Amino acid sequence: KELYLSLFLNRSKRCYTIIASSEGGVEIESVKNQIIKEVGLGNVEENVAREVAKEMGLEGKAADDLVEILQKLSKLTIEKEAELAEINPLAIIEDGSLLALDGKVMTDDNSNFRHEELMKYQEISELEERAEKSGFSLVELDGNIAVVGNGAG
Repeated sequence: KELYLSLFLNRSKRCYTIIASSEGGVEIESVKNQIIKEVGLGNVEENVAREVAKEMGLEGKAADDLVEILQKLSKLTIEKEAELAEINPLAIIEDGSLLALDGKVMTDDNSNFRHEELMKYQEISELEERAEKSGFSLVELDGNIAVVGNGAG
């Protein structure tokens, strides 16, 4: 069985939000039965993680694993200033435990200077690198178009 689990920074509500589902391996937007919980900006508390596990129908080892994984995702998002930490799919394996089969983490580009250990994973084009060295923010679009953002207005 495949599950979905993510924690993302919900800027409009100024908190982290958990999205979980007992249906994984698919685009979460297409899943009707999602569990959504706003959890503040601190670490996810054990009781909240247990509530998510219960709502997902998990028991025993799978529920314990979900609590541990969700708390580790929470720690990761806070320490690395991540905007999203997602595991999709998160599998229930034969012994009843959970195993992350795939995942992704998206960090805030504006905080990268505080996390040099993550820079080796960053994929930026030569043009973006040149713009960064010159003190500009640049986002490449399709074709030969880019947006240069600079200043406060």
